[in-house]
Amino acid sequence: MPVAFLIDTSALIHVLRDKTGLVGARYDGIISTQLVRLSQETAFELLEGARDEREWGRLAQLLEGQNIVDATAEHWTAAARVVFDLRREGTTLKNPIDALIAQAALAHDLTVLHDDQDFEFIASVRPLKLYRFSLQESERGPSAS
Repeated sequence: MPVAFLIDTSALIHVLRDKTGLVGARYDGIISTQLVRLSQETAFELLEGARDEREWGRLAQLLEGQNIVDATAEHWTAAARVVFDLRREGTTLKNPIDALIAQAALAHDLTVLHDDQDFEFIASVRPLKLYRFSLQESERGPSAS
């Protein structure tokens, strides 16, 4: 059964900033036959991080054709509970919005493609499916196996 991904900003930013083509090629290889979705929060993070008008336009155009997952009131409440549960265990997320992204992934049975420790923390308290897309693996090229 194919994997359906919810792409997080932390992974997508590696692809967008790639000047070598290696990161983009690796990303394309991972997602090529998979359903790919973005959250509203990821779209927001990408746009608010634009460096100038040109980049804003490029990102807005990229986002136009994406399959966006909407956050519901239930997602917000469940995400707040994740943050609460983690904090009670002594873990504070760097970006609590990651809990909302994780909740959307859980609600839609999606695997989060990411490079963000927050998702690892969330997966310790929720059955979140993860695929770590780290820049270091791309810089080394394909691993020998």
